[in-house]
Amino acid sequence: MASLRFGKIGGSSDLQLTDRVDALSLEEKGPAFPAMEMPPELLVEVFHFAVSGDKPINPLFFGKICREWRSLAFSSCQLWQDLDLILKIEYHAQFILFEEWIARVGCLPITISIADPFEVLRVDSKEDPLHACAQLINHIRPISSRISSLTLQRLPQTSLDLIARAEISPWSVLKELQVLSDTCGMRSQLDFSTAAQLTSAIIRELYISHVTLPWSQLLDLRLDGVLPSEIREALEWSTNLLRLHAVGIVDTLEEGVDAALTQSALQHLTLSAQRNFNFAWGCEPFNTIRLPGLQTLKLEMGPKRPTANERGLRRLRIYPGILLSGCDLTELSIECAAILTPSFILCLAILPSLLHLRLLNNAWCQDERDDPSSLGPELMHAMTVTVERPAKLPYLESLIFKGSVVSFAPEVLVDFLESRWGTPGTQPLRSVVFRSAGEVWLVKEEHRAAFGHWRERGFEVEVQ
Repeated sequence: MASLRFGKIGGSSDLQLTDRVDALSLEEKGPAFPAMEMPPELLVEVFHFAVSGDKPINPLFFGKICREWRSLAFSSCQLWQDLDLILKIEYHAQFILFEEWIARVGCLPITISIADPFEVLRVDSKEDPLHACAQLINHIRPISSRISSLTLQRLPQTSLDLIARAEISPWSVLKELQVLSDTCGMRSQLDFSTAAQLTSAIIRELYISHVTLPWSQLLDLRLDGVLPSEIREALEWSTNLLRLHAVGIVDTLEEGVDAALTQSALQHLTLSAQRNFNFAWGCEPFNTIRLPGLQTLKLEMGPKRPTANERGLRRLRIYPGILLSGCDLTELSIECAAILTPSFILCLAILPSLLHLRLLNNAWCQDERDDPSSLGPELMHAMTVTVERPAKLPYLESLIFKGSVVSFAPEVLVDFLESRWGTPGTQPLRSVVFRSAGEVWLVKEEHRAAFGHWRERGFEVEVQ
């Protein structure tokens, strides 16, 4: 995405590149000779590749090569569709260039990202305190119907309030929206209800009730810095949502049981408390939601493995929610949780559809009163096939188990693998990664020989 920023980048700046406001004028002088003989349509493709990707080139650069390149680049509307406006003190010049830039896009849809990391828009200027934000609103309003992707990042709450009160519309072709704030003190309501094509939204550090969206249209939603009750509200409003990623969930310590809510469309759910410890979600709130279409469930319950001395530690118990949802999960990932072992084994018993299981940095408990400690052999025994007991997780393709302390010897893992791989035939399980620790967990040469034998047969085995 090209930028209208005026900071030093590699010893140069966009101001040096553009020289002055009329940098977008075709009358700008330049070398008369073409720098490279190439068909125009191919050269445009090269330009388009250069302005895309992780390290895009500003399309203004092509105008500095020669007049032919300048004419071709400045008449190719698709090169100007992406604009990253990072406001600086020189915002007056930025807004003038903004107008020229938008004129180059023609009638094509526009992707715009606006960030204010230096608080240019904050209402504390000695001149006109609303002037910068008013200019921004005046530049966005005429093109709102052409914006296909909009990112508002690190804008002050006062500016978001002003933008909300401006009631900018319509958002006729808006498909992707990101509102990324640092605080949640907004008083007004951002209204994107006219975004008839909106399918993807990211909201950070804002109450979702302060952002009006066509919720029933959304397919992808990410919430960052969110209450458990807001996750439930988002699922209730977004009846066609396929993917929900909630990060930085705030533990409110509220465990009141709500009436059951069914959302049939959701396929992928990620709940993460990376910045907190063991949030309330995962117990009563999760177990009151029915997600019959769920295929992928990822739970990141905290930043590290729980320990016995953590006060108010929640035990993860998702069996009721999985059972009552009746979903056919294919992927389950749990990280940094205090898992109730008996409940988790019951959960696996009702998930024959599971293909991928990831258990990372977890502690294990036998009941609610137990302190989190090491994992006994029960889980591995439950997944081991015997003559009397058919396999739990019969279609399992990959198992990743890392970061937990175990109270069993490697022979338990060898027995599990032998039960899955010991007899010839088609075996869904192809990959096992097992990295653990414990007083009796000591991988010996005979174990390594067994693992090497299975690797020779084409299985992926990594054990430490």
